[in-house]
Amino acid sequence: MIPLLPVLLLQALLLPAATVLAADLPDGAPPDTDALAAAIRIRGFPCDQPLSPVEDRSDTHPDRPGWIVRCAQGRYLVVYEGDTGPQVTPLD
Repeated sequence: MIPLLPVLLLQALLLPAATVLAADLPDGAPPDTDALAAAIRIRGFPCDQPLSPVEDRSDTHPDRPGWIVRCAQGRYLVVYEGDTGPQVTPLD
């Protein structure tokens, strides 16, 4: 069994680095690729060699931006919903 405290400490250290609030982004500007990849990894998905994100205009709103990130293992939709942190959905 994995001790819970080290996992929680790791999340506490990494989550602020991976969380980008939608209000902090200029219109149409993608978040940092490494921050998106870290958000994907924190949610439990592998993401090696992330490529530049592409904005997903089909399922997002101005106050809820979404980005499609292609990693070596597949594609993911990362949606920022306020201060709750990113929601990650595998696309492949």
